Amino acid sequence: MNAAVVLAGGTGTRVGADIPKQFIKVMGKPIIAYALENLENNPVIDAIEIVCHKDWMNEAESICRVYGITKLRWLTNGGNTFQESVWNGIFRLKGILSREDIAVITFGVSPMTEPDIVTDSIRTAEKHGNGISSEDSFLCTCIKDDEYSTTQNLIRETIKGFSNPWAFRFGDLCDTYEEAQRRGILSSIEPHTTSVYLALGKRLWFSKSGGHNFKITTREDIERFEGLLMLKAKQKLLMSSVTERRKIMINYKEFEVINAMLKADRHIDDLASYVYSAVHYHTFKSHDEVSGLIYGLQKKGYINDNSVTESGMKEIEPLRVRNAIILSAGGGGGG
Repeated sequence: MNAAVVLAGGTGTRVGADIPKQFIKVMGKPIIAYALENLENNPVIDAIEIVCHKDWMNEAESICRVYGITKLRWLTNGGNTFQESVWNGIFRLKGILSREDIAVITFGVSPMTEPDIVTDSIRTAEKHGNGISSEDSFLCTCIKDDEYSTTQNLIRETIKGFSNPWAFRFGDLCDTYEEAQRRGILSSIEPHTTSVYLALGKRLWFSKSGGHNFKITTREDIERFEGLLMLKAKQKLLMSSVTERRKIMINYKEFEVINAMLKADRHIDDLASYVYSAVHYHTFKSHDEVSGLIYGLQKKGYINDNSVTESGMKEIEPLRVRNAIILSAGGGGGG
């Protein structure tokens, strides 16, 4: 079995958010949902475990339900530190996974990890015991003397950067953490699983990565991710047929209705008036047109009373990406 251990216990401090960064929405969709979908759609992944703070377990479970993550098997409470969270995650699986099974440690804030990267990590782990997605450094590098200057060169050709994911033969992973615990070093080393292996003198084996395989850490990373999503959506739209574009434009109007509903705490009776306002005048020709769309959305089961249903969210989410690039791709939002 190949089981993905999704670490989702980080905070939003460095991105300036008041919620954990993996739950921040980009194009209307939580960052972790993108990461989970990549695992869900990868045939080499058999099961998923999410490790997160107890206060966010319900939210994680809801995201899996909305976005059709059927491989979710375990939700595990994380710890106060990175190493505690990894410990909780892997030892939750002890007695479930065999020693020869592969545990793929992956980040809930790495939404652009392509399937071939995960597959190569697993393949390397099956051969050598671990497979660490890695890439060369393209920056000139140095060793800091302090936070302001350096006098020490570091040859970049000798450096590898670890990205996402890290795959391990499960038995060896458990043994490594238990040995580190016995030695009392878990709390004193850099907070990465790779650091535990290196602290114990264990060899790590490189597997492939990619230029877009980054971990979201800062606000700039979120902007970069959003830009990549828009680029991919634009490329897909430009390749679509005229008929498909027209269909997208029809759905775009439905998107405007649901998007307005999500933004406004209004009863369905006066939603049409709200949508047909200065904000949305470019999309709709009349109040009656909006009312008709609302009726159609009710018939489809996308909205119910004064709320958006889960099926409505699932159907409309892709348009959050598309609507941002329709104009630049040659479409139009007007009627």
